[in-house]
Amino acid sequence: PIHCFDLDKITNLEVEPPSFGGSTSKLIIRDAGQGERITTLDGKEIILNSNNLIIADSVNPLAIAGIKGGKKAEIDKNTKNIIIEVANFDATSIRKTARSIGIFTEAVKRFENNLSPELGDLAMKEISSLIKENCSCPETIFEEVVDIYPKKQELRKLSFHTDKISKILGITLSDSKIEKILKQYKYQYSKIKIGEFKIIIPLMRLDLTIEEDMAEEIGRILGYDKVKPKIPKINFKSKKNEIYQKICVTRNKLLAEGYSEVMTYVFCNSGKVEILESASDKKFLRTNLTDGLKESMKLNKNNAALLDMEQVKIFEIGTVFPTSSVSGEEIHVAYGNKSGIAELSLEEFCSTFNSSAEVGLTHQCV
Repeated sequence: PIHCFDLDKITNLEVEPPSFGGSTSKLIIRDAGQGERITTLDGKEIILNSNNLIIADSVNPLAIAGIKGGKKAEIDKNTKNIIIEVANFDATSIRKTARSIGIFTEAVKRFENNLSPELGDLAMKEISSLIKENCSCPETIFEEVVDIYPKKQELRKLSFHTDKISKILGITLSDSKIEKILKQYKYQYSKIKIGEFKIIIPLMRLDLTIEEDMAEEIGRILGYDKVKPKIPKINFKSKKNEIYQKICVTRNKLLAEGYSEVMTYVFCNSGKVEILESASDKKFLRTNLTDGLKESMKLNKNNAALLDMEQVKIFEIGTVFPTSSVSGEEIHVAYGNKSGIAELSLEEFCSTFNSSAEVGLTHQCV
């Protein structure tokens, strides 16, 4: 992506006018001021912030860098002298700015996908040639070419192994097959040893960084239709979940003793562990199961006759959030009958009934 500015609309002269009679000024790439405004080419006024990169002269913002040009130095039918700007921008910065101001252009899409800075020189030569070839004025000239590119893009190298590429793709490749592909696509490479290659990554290929990227490149060139589908061998032996097993054993034990399982609210009206947001007045996490089970006991006792129940025996297995807990939460078991309500941790309950044939109220809650 490139942009052109009307040279004569740029303010604050900083150098002597060139021989063709126009005026020139230095373009500045800087962060916008907080609340700074710019009117874009389509007439929209955008309020910028300090995280937005802009192109400006010494006084005014001229464009939102890599995203949209501004009206200030817009080219019109009276334009005689222009500045051609070809630049490369940080992909993350462009993406964040575009989304914060709600402008999405083709330039945004290209820059946010990360472009090689080496494209800048090629783009400048191409646009200059097009203007020269198509301009009807024979005196069209170019002066003061500026190339501010302090750090050239470094050459990168990538090593990969034939066996690893074959394993990733799921097909058997030979060294000769990979060499043929590298030559076909004009990669500069060397064969370190049998089964291992090192390439010089082309400057434009910023997507090639690890060995898996090269596997994708070779697979794409070969054609993924060459990869035959094969169901992988998986060990379907399930892993034992000790906590779930203890919950199941505890549930079966209590059900066998004539208890019915209930589920009460995790949230409560008061407590020590408060949640950040809540859709109701219940803004705290329960620290025990007993309080909820008491309410359930009352409700079930009132309806015992209707349910044809001689005795109310209920239990709950659930998570509580005691402040004394190291992890912040624990799994408890609470059960109650006419004798009262008992609450234990899951571990305590399992160890208790393993040593006793009956479920007793060993921990009386008041």
